[in-house]
Amino acid sequence: ASDLDRLSFAPGEFFDPSLTVWYQDTDLLVRLRAMSCAPRRVEVSRIRHELSATVNSPDPVLSAWVAKQVVADRERFESRHGMAVPGAAAW
Repeated sequence: ASDLDRLSFAPGEFFDPSLTVWYQDTDLLVRLRAMSCAPRRVEVSRIRHELSATVNSPDPVLSAWVAKQVVADRERFESRHGMAVPGAAAW
């Protein structure tokens, strides 16, 4: 199996789909550490990240949904990896 296959959460899923808004990258980091694989910086890569546009939305319905999902994501992440994961983002 390729490294990508070994690091995937499930076939066809690189990130854990149950982590909807928060902790996807930290979950990947925990999986990398468990496999003794250090993350690598790839100078030519570019990531377009617009989560802040969603998280900071002025829409009260969207903001309430995001807040609820962050709590649920934290609970899922901590149930899987514990509460003291170095590098885990706090909300």
